[in-house]
Amino acid sequence: LSGDAADDVLAGEGQEVIPEALADALTVMRHITRIHTTTLLNQLVNLAEDVYGDWTPDRLAEELAAAGVERSTIQVKIDGVNRNGYHKADLVAAAELYGGAE
Repeated sequence: LSGDAADDVLAGEGQEVIPEALADALTVMRHITRIHTTTLLNQLVNLAEDVYGDWTPDRLAEELAAAGVERSTIQVKIDGVNRNGYHKADLVAAAELYGGAE
């Protein structure tokens, strides 16, 4: 999902609340399909430094796993660089567990 469709996943009126880390990660990934963990964490810090400023990549992984994110693969290749990261489809699948996607 991208753009407005991703917003629909986050809206989920009358549904269970999507955990903040998952919702924020989806917001950061609104126009991209995959992201390295360090880039995601840096963008989350830019989004809400008071929340994510002291988080490590391990903490982010723990929070997203607790939110139901099951990675299809841990390594993500972007521009020829292979590092730990996330595919947006995995995050969207987790958000759907909360009834945020229809």
